[in-house]
Amino acid sequence: MSAFFASCQDPEGVGVDTSRQGITSLTAIFTSGPYKESEAVSHKIFADEYTSDRFVIPVPWFFPETSDNETEQYMTAMRVKAELNNNYIITPSITILDLTKR
Repeated sequence: MSAFFASCQDPEGVGVDTSRQGITSLTAIFTSGPYKESEAVSHKIFADEYTSDRFVIPVPWFFPETSDNETEQYMTAMRVKAELNNNYIITPSITILDLTKR
């Protein structure tokens, strides 16, 4: 027995969005200290940053921002996560980064 499929509608193609880069946001997470596994900052990537090959993650000087707890000592080993558009990958993968380096 064979199957026959028919449709009265033409398929629509899915266009590729070339106006955007793959990274839409970056999140820095503490890997040590009293706020271990807490999100230090989530930074959205805006259109003017799409052509950049470097991104600045604005980690607050104090965490929580209303405290006197400085974040500098924890910035040498922050877990960074990236949110990507569909069909994008990052190689090599992002893991633990020293955010004090340029």
